[in-house]
Amino acid sequence: MRSRSPDQLSPYEAVLRSFSYLQRPSPEELVPARQALEAAVVKAPSNGDAWAMLSYLCVQDFAHGFKLQTDALTRGLAAAHRAVETAPANHLAYYALAQALYFHKEYQSFRNAVERAVALNPMDGNSLALLGAMLVYSGNRERGLELTTRAKQFNPSHPGWYWYVDVCNAYQQENYRDALDFVLKVNLPDHWLMLMFLTAIYGQLGDTAAASDAVRHLLRVRPDFVATGRANVEKWWNPRFVEQLAVGWCKAGLAIESVKATPTSL
Repeated sequence: MRSRSPDQLSPYEAVLRSFSYLQRPSPEELVPARQALEAAVVKAPSNGDAWAMLSYLCVQDFAHGFKLQTDALTRGLAAAHRAVETAPANHLAYYALAQALYFHKEYQSFRNAVERAVALNPMDGNSLALLGAMLVYSGNRERGLELTTRAKQFNPSHPGWYWYVDVCNAYQQENYRDALDFVLKVNLPDHWLMLMFLTAIYGQLGDTAAASDAVRHLLRVRPDFVATGRANVEKWWNPRFVEQLAVGWCKAGLAIESVKATPTSL
């Protein structure tokens, strides 16, 4: 399907095409997948799967700072609501809604949507992995790790980003060697989150040579990281954890100011 124009795909094919982004989370993969879904919801406005995955991709644009659309988060939330209205028994609709609410920082509504998605389909590894990770990031560690562990069991050949929650858990506890082991399992060599974590971890470990290599690779993939990286990371994590990451970046040689974080609860 990648070889075909997005507007040539049926709504069903457009939904399948969108799942490829889960394996290759990059702007280059997101754009044609989103375009196919935009055409799909025009052709089939009652297709809940298409609305849900359109929402998912729009919010991913915002979450990763790809800047493909200026109003990506707003579009994502609107598409998620349309998905729920169109298909109220569809777990993808609540998966999309939960993600959009998380990045709108509406955490209680986010948690409610997570539980609805899980109740509707407790065996979708991709949704369990992402929603579980966001539960961990927002303070519900036990429930989040339960879901992410289940996701790995369902899909032993899962995408590398499933490991990010383990990277974060180890890094937060200052187990930087364990964090390094986990981040190397991600195996997405040009994914900015992997490179961001590698930079911070090598910085905390005092591995100067590896840290310098990680910095160079990160800045090749995201040349604007010094200016925008911290703001993008703050979309995902609370200020205390971001500050811990910033300390690692500074130790690695990235010129990002490290400031004392103020405690916050999510």
